[in-house]
Amino acid sequence: MVFVFALAMIATLLAATQAAYSAEPAVDGKEIYKMNCASCHGEKGDGMGPVANALTIKPRDFTIGSYKIRSTPNGSLPSDEDLLRTIKMGMPGTSMIPWDILDEGQRKALLPVIKGFSKFFEDEKPEKAVKISKEIPYSKEAVAKGKEVYMKKGCWECHGEKGKGDGFKGDRLKDDWGNHIVPYDFTAGDSFKGGSSDKDIYLRFTTGMTGTPMPSYEDSISVEQRWYLVHFVKSLTKGEMKHGKSAKHGKPEAKK
Repeated sequence: MVFVFALAMIATLLAATQAAYSAEPAVDGKEIYKMNCASCHGEKGDGMGPVANALTIKPRDFTIGSYKIRSTPNGSLPSDEDLLRTIKMGMPGTSMIPWDILDEGQRKALLPVIKGFSKFFEDEKPEKAVKISKEIPYSKEAVAKGKEVYMKKGCWECHGEKGKGDGFKGDRLKDDWGNHIVPYDFTAGDSFKGGSSDKDIYLRFTTGMTGTPMPSYEDSISVEQRWYLVHFVKSLTKGEMKHGKSAKHGKPEAKK
């Protein structure tokens, strides 16, 4: 009996030793950043990497803690989940590709590096995510009401009356760093920054896009009006999207 117990103990110790030696080394977030991010965002995270000047849309300056895509209220830092989602999804229309070639552990290892560039993450905590209210269903009436909001709130001044990004203010817009910024073309289809689902777009209207002229409408239009606006801007696309999700392969289903 003692012999059997001893064999069991030895087997357990051998297994633990083998696991310790075969375990993957700790993921080095700084090395991952240096290899994949520093060329654009800079070694200091200031958006001044060696290729930054060649890019039309400039890389994000991490040192000021200002982020476009958030689930948190206007003025708040993003949550870790917000940052991870942006890293994974990328930023359509920019040189920021989806970093889904990195595994989840590698993407998580980037978080302390990116947040470490800004003192704001040391002094502040992200606020709770914005509550997404129950969606008002898509309908022709909702689209019509959304158009009224779009015109009344001056969205057309930047995005154009037909949503093509050709409003009269469009060619003179700048971000907080003085870089020229182009209004989104809603007719471009399934390429909304931060996601193309109805809920994603609702969040953009609610939180705004910090660092850009795109404001938060949380205090200026009602929850219902924000949903109407979602349905209107999605109605402007070329048919690549269905409401609530993207159509397969980016094309509308063929009529039978």
